[in-house]
Amino acid sequence: MDYRDTFLTTHSLLKLMREHKIPRLAFASTSAIDGDLQQPLTESIGPLFPISNYGAMKLANKAAISAAER
Repeated sequence: MDYRDTFLTTHSLLKLMREHKIPRLAFASTSAIDGDLQQPLTESIGPLFPISNYGAMKLANKAAISAAER
């Protein structure tokens, strides 16, 4: 369910954006991708260990969006 409803929807959206030359995407992230860091969150922290399948799919979305920018 998380793969279908979280990752595949973003993948489909990125594909449509490319086809229709839509240049921008607003993506809402979640703390579910960070896991239990035991320290303050910064942009350079990693690796990230999502706390759920949903978090893993959101992290995969961030990677797909980053790749689509190139």
